[in-house]
Amino acid sequence: MTAPSLTTTQALTARQTAILQATADGDSPDEIADALFMTRTAVSSTLYYVRIKLRATTTPNAVAEGFRRKIIQ
Repeated sequence: MTAPSLTTTQALTARQTAILQATADGDSPDEIADALFMTRTAVSSTLYYVRIKLRATTTPNAVAEGFRRKIIQ
């Protein structure tokens, strides 16, 4: 048995969804980090894994995919 690949579509965690929604709302990584008591690096890292899960090449593509899949509003 092998571990699932990160390239497969997976559900986002609540934290990943919140960060994607905040990004869609136009918040900067620094604003998101302050609001969620995270570092800016942690926000950027989370967005990286969101892009992998949604198979998006850029953050704007991930936001668009989030809207398309009705993950965010």
